[in-house]
Amino acid sequence: MGPLAIINVNEASPVSLEDLVRYEQNYGRIPVGSVVLARTRENNNSPADFSDDAVKFLVHARNAIGLGVETQSAANSAPDKYALAHSAYLLSNVSNLEKVPAAGSMVMVAPSKLRGASNGPVRVLALLR
Repeated sequence: MGPLAIINVNEASPVSLEDLVRYEQNYGRIPVGSVVLARTRENNNSPADFSDDAVKFLVHARNAIGLGVETQSAANSAPDKYALAHSAYLLSNVSNLEKVPAAGSMVMVAPSKLRGASNGPVRVLALLR
């Protein structure tokens, strides 16, 4: 459980460091220990991921505990491997982000227990104020 930050991005490119700067200019600093989710402005099937610089910034400067996208993530990308190596978990196919404010909410990520699995389904619950 932690603070939730939803970054609105252009569906054609990964979340960039510039997107994060723009978010912080509009909503304030991303809280330490946040789950950061990327929301594309259009409904599409193209993968929205995080750039190398964005992942490094979120993991080191904001101590993000989770990163996620509303589409299927590109499997085994360098930014994903970096996030996992620094104890940030990854979420994909997160739905209904358009119903949650970009800042000011909390999120609870409840995983299922699967013996011997490296990934599995979770329930993501946004807690609104």
